[in-house]
Amino acid sequence: MLKARHMALILGGTVLAIPLMVSSAAADMPSVTVRVEGLTETLLPPTQVTTSAEGVVKDGRAQDACGGTTAIGALQVATGGAWGGPWSETYRQYAVGSIEGESHEFGSGYYWSFWLNHTEAQVGACEAGLETGEEVLFFPCSESAGCASPLGIQAPITAEVGEPITVTVVSYAPNGTPTPLAGATVSSGSVVEKTDASGHATLSL
Repeated sequence: MLKARHMALILGGTVLAIPLMVSSAAADMPSVTVRVEGLTETLLPPTQVTTSAEGVVKDGRAQDACGGTTAIGALQVATGGAWGGPWSETYRQYAVGSIEGESHEFGSGYYWSFWLNHTEAQVGACEAGLETGEEVLFFPCSESAGCASPLGIQAPITAEVGEPITVTVVSYAPNGTPTPLAGATVSSGSVVEKTDASGHATLSL
């Protein structure tokens, strides 16, 4: 897998196997990709999941439910329920405090930032209804210094062994605008390169 590293936040591409046979019920649910980055490591690599019609209830109170086809629903499926946080009566959704064993509760110095399709989400994860093909990202954001910039990496879908390929690394602004990133470390196995001023690096696989 190609990787780009910057400010302890890692974003990359992955090839996913899609089952050829699905139930009619599952086929009606949005299929999305979920990724979770921690402060020092990837907690959940890009994982394609099919959301569920079943609501998500974390506190045992049926009235505190998020829709299964929201970003919270996708997080629930992707992590197998390995996340937690209290229900907010004010905002009518869960305040995510921990994911995959890493905790960042509000007031602790960091909080979990939620992005959708390379853009900082303008609604909470319980409100964000999803459509097939969308990408969900959670990562820690500093309450004092602000969020690190999520990175995106673009590379050819296929390549011949020994054939040089060019990959491009971009940094995403909160509004989704990509900017080429110089100096990012891109690796494939033992091959390691730095991106140039245009965000490009050339690798021979």
